[in-house]
Amino acid sequence: MPGQCGAPPVGSVELSGGWKLASDNPAFGGLSSLNVEGNRLTALSDAGGLVQFRIGQFGHISQAKIMPVPTECGGGKEKTGRDTESLAHDPQSGRWWMGFEWRNVICRTNEDFTVGERVIQPPEMANWPHTKGAETLLRLRDGRFVVIAEGAPNGGPIRPVVLFKGDPAETNTPRTRLGYLPPDGFSPTDATELPDGRILILNRSFTLTSLFTACVTIIDPRTVHAGAVLKGAVIARFEPPAITENFEGIASGTENGRTVVWIISDDNFASWQRTLLLKFALTEARAN
Repeated sequence: MPGQCGAPPVGSVELSGGWKLASDNPAFGGLSSLNVEGNRLTALSDAGGLVQFRIGQFGHISQAKIMPVPTECGGGKEKTGRDTESLAHDPQSGRWWMGFEWRNVICRTNEDFTVGERVIQPPEMANWPHTKGAETLLRLRDGRFVVIAEGAPNGGPIRPVVLFKGDPAETNTPRTRLGYLPPDGFSPTDATELPDGRILILNRSFTLTSLFTACVTIIDPRTVHAGAVLKGAVIARFEPPAITENFEGIASGTENGRTVVWIISDDNFASWQRTLLLKFALTEARAN
């Protein structure tokens, strides 16, 4: 059965823009995480590349570029070594952090994404499933980092979460374990911190009958503490007859006093899938 997002949404999103992205560069595709700062959008490919571009006032895309993951982050040429699934950014230092599946490591890079400064496998992530590991890596504005596994090592419904009190690439950074319970049949794929401090988590489901569906849950930041099991209220659904795709990346910000949310899809480099970028205005959302 397809995943069910549960009760009716407690908030609403209003579509304000949409793009179908394409490129003749064979490295384009597989976009699994999203960062938006101003009009600059940065998406991470699960093939080990960074896609960056700007969107102008009238929706025109410019200054697009595709960059490979720094060689210092390791992994070689095989998919199992360069399966980058999650991305976080510190706008003050300019540094980036990436989460890798299969190896379950975190790599920190410089501002230009050209040098891998440090690679680490936190022991709390060592037994995460190879193909369902660090799918979500979120830097909070207070300097903490949240890493969420797509799947649980025991196959259970509660996904393991590690909360770092600072840079996760440093071995001496204090950290603690907690969990996340997504809607039934769904798995977390990315997260973003809203301007007011609440957290949105993008969740995806796949079945042979319904293909891809998704929903967004909202988390009260006061519940993010050691030993907690996070469970959010659903604020948006992406299921037939509405537009659906393999949505994996989410980001947020403000425009003209309104909170905006962006989501992007992973086409898996498949001809029958699309890379969609959608922009929404968020209204009246509340956490549990």
